[in-house]
Amino acid sequence: IIMRYYNMGFAPELFACEQIAGGWHINIVVMELLMEYCTAYSLAEKYHLSSRTLKQVKTLVEKMHDLGFVHEDLRLSNILVGPESSVKLVDFDWAGKIEEAIYPPLINHEISWHPEVKFGAESAGT
Repeated sequence: IIMRYYNMGFAPELFACEQIAGGWHINIVVMELLMEYCTAYSLAEKYHLSSRTLKQVKTLVEKMHDLGFVHEDLRLSNILVGPESSVKLVDFDWAGKIEEAIYPPLINHEISWHPEVKFGAESAGT
């Protein structure tokens, strides 16, 4: 999923993705460092997100859904905004195919999740 999004220009370049030894079922991911980008979260704290930025995020989500995938952790801290309001998404560890991706059972319940999130259950399709 990350490589597909990178090839479309919507994610940082993926340099490495390796499973950590020891049966943890955890991957370590090394991606391009985008110094000129900041999180939508940090922008929204000080400024309003531009309509162009919001439209780009909507377009990215629609394209992902058209390809049959969901992000599953799409929130302001996982949206990077760069020069001229360009947008890239990060944190694809819960992404997967629509109707197959699930949320982990132990996620932070203090975060404001999409209203359709079912913790430890099937995806809400975000």
